[in-house]
Amino acid sequence: MRPPIKQNEPDFLSYWFIQHQVPVRLHVLKFFDCWIRYYRDDFQAEDTKKAKAFFETLQDSYFAPQALSLLELIDKQLPVMTQAKFSCVLKCIDKDVKNGKQHLPEYFPGKLQFPMFSMYLGKQAAPRSILLAQIQCEFQEEYSVTAAERNFQYVSAQDLASCSIEALTYTIYYFLYETYRNIHPRELFGSPQSKPETQKLAPNVNLHIRRTNIVNHFVAMTVLTTKKKVQAYERFVIVAQKLKELKNYDAAMAVINGLNWAPVDRIGLSNELKGPVAGKCQELKNLFGLGDNWQTIRKEINSTSSDELCVPVLSICLKDVFMTEEGQGKFEDGRCNMLRAFIVWRAVHSYIRFQAAGFKQMLFNEQLYKELCEQQEIDEDRVWEQSFKVMPREA
Repeated sequence: MRPPIKQNEPDFLSYWFIQHQVPVRLHVLKFFDCWIRYYRDDFQAEDTKKAKAFFETLQDSYFAPQALSLLELIDKQLPVMTQAKFSCVLKCIDKDVKNGKQHLPEYFPGKLQFPMFSMYLGKQAAPRSILLAQIQCEFQEEYSVTAAERNFQYVSAQDLASCSIEALTYTIYYFLYETYRNIHPRELFGSPQSKPETQKLAPNVNLHIRRTNIVNHFVAMTVLTTKKKVQAYERFVIVAQKLKELKNYDAAMAVINGLNWAPVDRIGLSNELKGPVAGKCQELKNLFGLGDNWQTIRKEINSTSSDELCVPVLSICLKDVFMTEEGQGKFEDGRCNMLRAFIVWRAVHSYIRFQAAGFKQMLFNEQLYKELCEQQEIDEDRVWEQSFKVMPREA
């Protein structure tokens, strides 16, 4: 391998340009391409003029193909840049207890104005809408309405029988879609959710993780406390399949993880499934398995268009961002490591890109939704205790 050229050698400038400046500039141009393509509402008329002027200076350079492509993209996007809208479909019904009037939480960015800046790289944070007074506006600690510990008897056998599969599906769908819709990209950088001192920097990510855990607990405890356990297990397999068909992969994975949880799995209910449900159960477990770094589910999510309604898996994004941030330094040869920044940005973008998709109104079980909002995460020991009641541990 040829050793690095020293600064006092004649070929230093050309060497530095080819080895360092060309790759960095290409990454920057790729960054601009994705920014303009998916987040065009970040650009106003003045910004567009500056961008075009910059790309025009590159037409006679090594980067001419990329520059011309970006100029064509701007001309194509220009008619819709001034018409871009942020469609906020969630209602804010948090009520003032004192006077009974509806009000917006303190962090809500005033009135919704259209066109809005995008949720990704815009000058304002994404508008946040929170349903129900059960969720505390300031995102403190447990996000619970009451400090009293509730019984974890979510749904009795009779209630589960009366709640249709469609109602269960759409309720769980909306429960996790709501928090995904409000996650801001800044919450995904630097793994703030993993450190107690920085958790306040990622309120929506923390709330989404907590809701995912609640779905796991809801599924597990419902199966363990219901008399007809095989039927309950089968219903949740169908719910997971429908969630997967609706492209809410995070919710489908949460349901499957609840069924795969060791306290439930040890009972062997999956072995009692028959017919098509048994095949679907195995397919879902393979889809959301950890094998090859989630390659199966990654391919399915990557093949989904950005304008489709989809909720990707948060765990994948957090892992990719963490591994990149920890595996590569912020600086390379004394200069900003643009490759690291681009890879991190790409991981965040692949997760956040579905937020602007149109949302179809869904009918769901409001009472079950409120119950899920009020629940606290359960201790794993209690789940094991219930599991041993169903099937005592071997001596």
